[in-house]
Order: sequence, then C-alpha cells, then structure tokens
Amino acid sequence: MLPRLHHWGALPKGRIVVVSIADTACAKSRPIGAKVYEALRKVGAAADMPAIEYRQAWALLGYKGAPEGAAVQSMGMRSTLLRLEETFAFKC
Repeated sequence: MLPRLHHWGALPKGRIVVVSIADTACAKSRPIGAKVYEALRKVGAAADMPAIEYRQAWALLGYKGAPEGAAVQSMGMRSTLLRLEETFAFKC
C-alpha cells in the first residue's frame, strides 16, 4: 500500500504524481488509513473522495502542491483498465 508514501514530502513542488491500483491496496478487514488519504490530498485528491475499497481498481494523476480536488481520479471494479488524461498549466 503506497510503500514510498514517506518520500512524498521530499518531492519538489509541481512534480507530477501518478498513483494506481490494479486490484487491491488493502485487506477486506483493514481499510486504507487516514495518512494515505492525507498524502493523496497533497497531490490534489478531493477532500471528500470516496474510500478506496477492497479489490477496487483506482488511479490518480496529480502534482505535488496541487489544490484539493485538482487531481484527476478514476475508480473501477477489480482489474478494470482505467485511463486518465489531463493538462496541467504551470508558471515557470
């Protein structure tokens, strides 16, 4: 389950982040913890995003420092092929 989550703080602002789950990221009896959702919000996940459930495909395309809700997310059933497209505009 997002094994390098503790490294996200070191990412430079604006770094593109892609997170994907093909089948499952948690046990049926042990849902994903609050720290994971906190980290996802730092790359643009919505504060009210639906919980990532057992045996669920899920993907996010965001960037470090993105406002909550700015990331593109998709959810599907187990082993679903998900496609995300987005254009982010950055000031250089």
